[in-house]
Amino acid sequence: MKIQKKALEEVITKFTRKKCFVNLNPRNKKMINFYKKNGFKLIYFTFELEGKKDENLEPHDKGKINFYKKNGYRMTQHIYMFEKNQK
Repeated sequence: MKIQKKALEEVITKFTRKKCFVNLNPRNKKMINFYKKNGFKLIYFTFELEGKKDENLEPHDKGKINFYKKNGYRMTQHIYMFEKNQK
């Protein structure tokens, strides 16, 4: 994990954007935990159903999340965001 942390720090320092986004497979718990520990926060879940438009839902939309799960949609990615501190 030291190499991943160093690489993440370099990317965040090198690029001057205020926000960084990461798309993660929901089954990749190791990377989800890594990004959480490094200041990223979950902003969306993406659900998909073949032949339908993908749906992005915020984590607090529990009712909608349950609805999509019950109606055959599967969660395809978690989207995390890191926002640089404003000084």
